[in-house]
Formats: sequence, C-alpha cells, structure tokens
Amino acid sequence: MKDPFIIGERWISTMEPELGNGVVVAIEGRQVELRFGEIKRRYAIENAPISRAPVDGKPLSIEDSIFSAQFDLPEAGQLRVESLYARYHHERSMAKGWVGPRVQLISHQINTASMVVSLFPGRFWLADEVGLGKTITAGLVLHHLLQTERVERVLVLVPDALLIQWFIELYRKFNLAFSLINDYFKESSPSDEFWASHDLCLSSYEFIAASPSLQTSLLANNWDLLIMDEAHHLPHFPLYSEVYLPLIAKAKSPIFLSASVDPLPSEMLGATGHIFRSTRAQIPMFPKRQAYLIPLLASDDDSDPLVDWLLGFLAECFTEKVLLIVHTAAQAQTLQSTLRQRASLNTALFHEGMTLVARDRMAAYFADNDDVRLLICSEIGSEGRNFQFCHHLVFFDYPRDIGLLEQRIGRIDRIGQTSIIHLHMPFIENSPEAQWVRWLNESVGLFDAPLSGGTISAQTIIDNKRLLSAIVQYDESTSLVSWIETLMEHFNVEVEDLAPNTVKFITDHSLFDALSGSDDVRPPFTYSRSMALRREDYHFLTWDHPMTQNAMMLLLASKDGVCSAAYWPDKTLSRPTLYLETVYVAGDVPLRITLNERGECQRIPLTTFRKVLQKGSPEMFRTLVSTQKPLLQKLLKRSGDHAETTFGMKPTLEGVRLIIRG
Repeated sequence: MKDPFIIGERWISTMEPELGNGVVVAIEGRQVELRFGEIKRRYAIENAPISRAPVDGKPLSIEDSIFSAQFDLPEAGQLRVESLYARYHHERSMAKGWVGPRVQLISHQINTASMVVSLFPGRFWLADEVGLGKTITAGLVLHHLLQTERVERVLVLVPDALLIQWFIELYRKFNLAFSLINDYFKESSPSDEFWASHDLCLSSYEFIAASPSLQTSLLANNWDLLIMDEAHHLPHFPLYSEVYLPLIAKAKSPIFLSASVDPLPSEMLGATGHIFRSTRAQIPMFPKRQAYLIPLLASDDDSDPLVDWLLGFLAECFTEKVLLIVHTAAQAQTLQSTLRQRASLNTALFHEGMTLVARDRMAAYFADNDDVRLLICSEIGSEGRNFQFCHHLVFFDYPRDIGLLEQRIGRIDRIGQTSIIHLHMPFIENSPEAQWVRWLNESVGLFDAPLSGGTISAQTIIDNKRLLSAIVQYDESTSLVSWIETLMEHFNVEVEDLAPNTVKFITDHSLFDALSGSDDVRPPFTYSRSMALRREDYHFLTWDHPMTQNAMMLLLASKDGVCSAAYWPDKTLSRPTLYLETVYVAGDVPLRITLNERGECQRIPLTTFRKVLQKGSPEMFRTLVSTQKPLLQKLLKRSGDHAETTFGMKPTLEGVRLIIRG
C-alpha cells in the first residue's frame, strides 16, 4: 500500500537497516528500486520491507505517517496488534516457562519443580530414586526461573562423566546453551571479560579440583542459582570446606541432586532446606525387568561365542529394537565391523568420537528405520541418551562399577518405557565375568529392580493439577501455529509442511538467520510435543522457544504495522463510514480502542477484523486523509485521553489502523 513511490524519496530497509538511507531510483510496474550508496535493491511494491527515512534526523512519527498517507498493509497492522496481545497473555500465563521444555509431562516432575519455584529462593535437595528424572526436574526449575527473569547467572557442577550428558540435555531439552568450562581453560582461568558475558556456566568437579585459579574465579562471582549433581560425593572431596561450602553459602539458591538415601550434611542443606523425593512405589508406571543369564562355552577356534550368540539372538528377535552397550568406542566400532562382515547387518553406531549432530542423526536413524534393529553404543550410550522405545538391552562386557551397570539399564528402564524390560547377559562360563554376573543377580538383585536403601524424611509433594492442565491447553492450542504462519508470510518466508504440525522454513534471508539463531543447517520445527520427544534433532516450537521470543522482539521493535489502513467491504451501509483503531501500551499491557467517526467506542473483536479487513485503494486513503484531517486529529486525541484515563498514566501509542467500511 506504500505506493505510488516518488523518484528521489528516501526510505530505509527494515530488513537491512545497516544499509542506511536509500533513494527511490526507479518504479517499474509492481516493483520499486532503491539505491543504498553503491548497493541497489528491488522490492515488490505491495509488501516492500521498507519505511520512510527520518526527517531532519528524527524518526517519522505515527501522526506523520497517517497524515502523509504512508500506510502498511492490513495484514501487517493485524499482526502487530495480535503480537502485542499474544505477548501480554503469555507473560501472565501460569504456563509461561513450563511449556518450552522438550519433556514428557510427568506429574511428579511438574509437581516437584513447581514447589521448588514457589519456595525459591532457598536450599533444595532433589532426592528421587534412579530413573525418575532428577535432571529433568532441575531443568524445569532452571528454565522457569530464567524465563520469568528470577535468575540470571547460573552455575552447574557435575561429575566429569556426566558433563556431556548435562550439556546435551540443557541444550536439547531446554534450549539453554551453557558455556563449558573444561579443558579449553586448562592453562588459565576464564578472564573477567568471559565472566561478564557468560551467565550460564557448566563445569565438572574434577576440572575445578585441577585448577586453583578457577576455584578463585568461581568464588569471586555471584551466582543466582547453583546446581550440584551427585551431591552426596561433595563431603568426600578435598575441596569441600575450602571451595564448595563457601560457594554454596554465597549462592542465592543451591539445588542438590542425589538419589542417595544418606542425609546430606546440615552445612549443605541448612536448617530450613527443602527435601523432595519421589519413589517408584509412588509412581505406578514402571514395567518389570526380566533378566536372562546366558552362559556360553569358550571357543576352541578363532570365532567369538558372544558374536555367535548375538547373531542367533537377532535372528530370533527379528522385529524388536535392541540396544547393546560396550565400554569403549573401539569395541563398538570393531563389533559393528564384525557383524557387517559376517551377516551384512544394518546396524547403527553411537560413540563419543561422533559430533553431537552426528549422534542426533544416528539416534533418529535407529528410532525411525524399521530395518535398523541394533544400536551399538560405547559407554557414552549410558550418558545423556535415553532409549525407552527399546525393550531389549544386551551386555557385552560388565564393568566392576555397579552404578555404571545400573546407568546402562537406566537407558531403557526409564519414564516412558511401555514394555517388560529384557536384559540379556551372555558370558563365558568359568570366567571372572561369570562369577561377577551371578553375584550381581543372586546377591545384589541388580537385574530385578533398581538398587534402593533406607528412607529420607522428605516434604509432601503437592499435586499441581492446574499447572499441568494449563500446559496441556497450550500444547493443544493452535494460536502459536496461526501466529507463526502469519509472521512468516509477513517476512516472505516459505513454509514447507513436512508432517502434521511439523514444518521447515525455507529462506536465505538474513532476518531469518537472526530469528532461528543462525543455524548453518536449519532443522525442521515441530509444534507437537510427541514429535519433539521422538525427534530431538527437530526444534520444539512453543511460545517459550528462543526463536518465537526473538521474532516477537524484532517485530515489535520495528515499525512494521505501526500505521496501517484497511478496507471493510459492507454493502449494507448506505455510505462509507470511518473507524480509527489505536493500541496503547503501558509496561507491556495493551489497550485497544476502536472509535467510529462520531468518537464512540466500538467493541469489535480482533478476530472479526482478521476475517473482514482487506487491502484498499491507496487513492481512497489519501483522499480520506487530505479531506478529514481535523476529524482524524480529533479521534486521535480522544483515544489518547481515553487510554491515559484508563491507565492512570500516559501510555505509549504502539499502533494505529485507519479503517473504511462500506
């Protein structure tokens, strides 16, 4: 609607403001050409992403835009108003900060996390049994506190073996990009500049122990939230009194994670610390374990009895997905090569030598292809990856660490498992492994159920059904889908439907790079929680997602849709009539005022305008502006006075729509 342009007029690109002022040099048919210095850009006149250049160094005001008839299209005005209200409603929703995580909605996790948030700040111990998702619960708390801006600086400390698991889960499940403080800083501690620009930090106890300068830096910084995994080990560390207790004391709020049944020291938890513990007995959703001890005879030739058994087992179990874990990457690669040579098996491989992207793709390849039934993992398969869609776990070696063996089983014996868990343990008879496996089975009972001990005096966890219901309502709502579709159309981004509620955005425009986080290879986006849980390489697009929030911020910070005009076809009226819609904002609270030409407030739903408003003739609006300027000025003043009275303060005018009905 920003036509006709005039040769020599100055305009600014809203998509590339760094180009500076541009001058109209050509108007050809439906296109206009602007020159920005030595650079030329050609735009479609109908939806050119440009705005009038400032006059005498001052931005063009909304009133100036109206009275110079510089109007955006109706869709841009509608998008802006809907965005202001969408931001307002989400900011005040009970579900804000809870809808974004890529997690299954499990009651005990939601309930515990919501209680921690309600009691924040304080000291908290998450003491759930193994496999009940303490990491997820802590992540839910962290995500909510960050989204609601109750914390800013966060430090997460974990054992070195869990460092990558935490890094992956924080990024993939919670869209949180933590800075790893590890071997990169081996020679020297992070600088003051690093701490000033990195609010989310993740490190390991082992690395801290090896770096005295890092110990000093950590204590010198202020942390809003401190999360410490496997916290029952802390009192046994040499740095317990010197580093960790002062760090705990200085943090605004520490959260300890430990499934240990032994109480944490009082100096850690404090006199008023809160303990939350969920057990499997309280959660009727876990299937049983079925163990199969498989003694094999040693071979007299070069064949491997374990491989022979595995090939026979896979032939019998021909429709099931099978997870096999060995200790090292070399073992995993050798086994895959052997199986290919002997049986041409199509297997998936997963080990620490692969990049995070490669691991994502391999996990998806295994999950989504029926002809790929075996995933061979190194021990990394026991760190940060969960395969509860598998019902069979095969052991090919047996570490002498019971916790590590339980961690392997925990990759499939987890929340979300729907079948009996089959544990297959082949071993060579009369070997040390045979004695170890039988002792674990008969004396420890490891393969029957997770290890447990005594009881902890924990707080009663309140069932927050209202919060869970609010999250489900968000998941089922189509408001985000509609808003994103309109937004992408506004920015000329092609949307390709890949599956129900799953899309790919096709564009090479620089604006979209800013919206999506500048991914080199842009992954698909899904609005479906179930799809996001299945495909961790997809973005889970919610109102909490960084792309959504960045898009909202960029749109509302621009002038797009601030001043628009629209035509409302209505043959029932004897003559055209005028409406002026204004949107004022105080803080982030929007107030939409629609006046008719007599200055009377009209209650016309926003959804009605979405359905009926169309693009009108530019000449019609120019004529209206030139002949009805006093009336428009009067209506603008009346709406401003009404908004100021309503808010009790002078609000900001965020948008104006001129509407002709007739």
